[in-house]
Amino acid sequence: MNTFFEQMMNDSMFWKIASVIIILILVASFKKLFKLASLLFLIVIVYAGYLIITGTEPDDIIEQLQESSEDVWDKTEDSFNEVKDFTEHAVEDIEDEMEQVGEKVEKKVNQVAKKKKKKSITEQFKEQEDKMMKKFQDEEDKMMKKFRDKENAIIKEFEDL
Repeated sequence: MNTFFEQMMNDSMFWKIASVIIILILVASFKKLFKLASLLFLIVIVYAGYLIITGTEPDDIIEQLQESSEDVWDKTEDSFNEVKDFTEHAVEDIEDEMEQVGEKVEKKVNQVAKKKKKKSITEQFKEQEDKMMKKFQDEEDKMMKKFRDKENAIIKEFEDL
């Protein structure tokens, strides 16, 4: 790889092609810069013509620009102060609301926790009913097993006869 670069740097044809490309890039850049400079020069000439036709002095225009920039600066400062005040009050209001919301959430959590601890009468009744139904189901299963056993015993006796 190094030999390739060394050969390229030592090759006179490479340097000729590179110099032509660099000259073309510079000419294109200067063309664009020349167009831009000529456009700016034309704008300055038109503006100077406008000043001459209207009869205004450039110093008057400079003073007007300074006054308007000062007005803009003052208005910007006032607007900035208003925004600053608004954001300070907004932050305070948001913090107050966050505290209130936090308190409400805490109350709700405590209420839910109390409700979970204290079962309602219907829940207690349902638990008792479930226990009784499970006990009844177990007794029924035992009776059915005894019945099947007796039935199988009777069938076996008839088969033996």
